[in-house]
Amino acid sequence: VAEKLVGEDGYLFLEMYRENGAKYIEDIVYEDVPDWDTFVEIIDDIVENKDEDYPKLQVVVIDTYDQLCDLAEKEAIRLYNKKLMGTDKPKADTINSAWGGFGKGLDKAIDLMLDKLWALKSVGVSFIVVAHVKRTDITDVMTEEQYTMLTSNTTQRYFNAIKQKLDFLG
Repeated sequence: VAEKLVGEDGYLFLEMYRENGAKYIEDIVYEDVPDWDTFVEIIDDIVENKDEDYPKLQVVVIDTYDQLCDLAEKEAIRLYNKKLMGTDKPKADTINSAWGGFGKGLDKAIDLMLDKLWALKSVGVSFIVVAHVKRTDITDVMTEEQYTMLTSNTTQRYFNAIKQKLDFLG
């Protein structure tokens, strides 16, 4: 779809961490992103060299959001533990124990992701985030009325952080 909309040089598909669907799409232009450092390297390269190396690039596709969240969590934990070096405070081994707990680790991971995605926007490159989503029917306890909600396989906090920033969600 991206190639039909923006041409062969107009998109870049980033196959995040444990995803592997790109290899099944004929002639797709993609990069494997096995870790956070690779993600940062690719984004920074696009931002720094947009005019020279990526003049036709219009969109970066992230496949998939949950895998990007996993990478950002690992980076948030790494940064927190690096900050603690030389202190007697215990290292964090989960996102919930990093950055003081109470969701602050999740906030740090969200900031890391959004900073990189917005760096793309700063040079005129949009992004599409592929996510595993589903519709869930919910019954209101008080009124017993039913409504449908779009949910994700990420935490609701991660899902809300990105869905409020996208131009479209499908």
